[in-house]
Amino acid sequence: MKLLLISNSFGVNLQIYARDIAKLNGLDLDIYTLFIGGCPLRSHDANIKENKKDYELFNNGASTGRFVSINEALLMDNWDYVSLQQASHVSGIVDSYYPYFNNVYTYVREKCPKAKIMWHQTWAYSGKNPYKYGEVKQWLPSFNFKNDIEMKKGIDECLSKIQKEYKIDLIVNSGDVVFEGMKVFDDLYDSEGFHLNELGCYLIGTNLVKLLLNKKISNILVPKELDKKMCEKAVDFVNNLR
Repeated sequence: MKLLLISNSFGVNLQIYARDIAKLNGLDLDIYTLFIGGCPLRSHDANIKENKKDYELFNNGASTGRFVSINEALLMDNWDYVSLQQASHVSGIVDSYYPYFNNVYTYVREKCPKAKIMWHQTWAYSGKNPYKYGEVKQWLPSFNFKNDIEMKKGIDECLSKIQKEYKIDLIVNSGDVVFEGMKVFDDLYDSEGFHLNELGCYLIGTNLVKLLLNKKISNILVPKELDKKMCEKAVDFVNNLR
């Protein structure tokens, strides 16, 4: 199965462990991510129109060293899924999706008519590091969220709206996994409370594979960064998350 993520660093977090988890569970998965740090739908739209080769191409969590355009990447392979997402800092702001989501979505449908469209639901920033919310507000006045609960609510509202308006074949609910996971695990974020730590990446990677397989994960990957008991707990959590 071949996936292309039109994304940013949050997409890189998603793919770090996914291929190995998939392989262990009988799925041949190959993930490519188009990476520009903090890239929102608005910039993806502009980059399509200008055919900019500004995206660093990642494959299964590692940079290939290549820079490509969205058009080039879409034509690079016969993709099973093409994933779209919004940048985290505007992920809960409805106005930031329009008209950019429509433009990118339509372009992907035209270029890859046989591919399914995936939406990657990103996560709110850590509730344990609230300074992040004040920091974003300083340079983005429309960011009015004060904590992870408010930001998660905004993300959910945006997702609900685009789901009603567009045919999205698969929702990868990483935001739900992280939000609920923080009630169970000590911490899933890096030191800045923005990206995920190894366990957070493991959780969302496990969830992605579960969704692609459409069944619970039975074989547990134990990477060197995590111990076996934690991996077993993580897989059990994902398997039982609705």
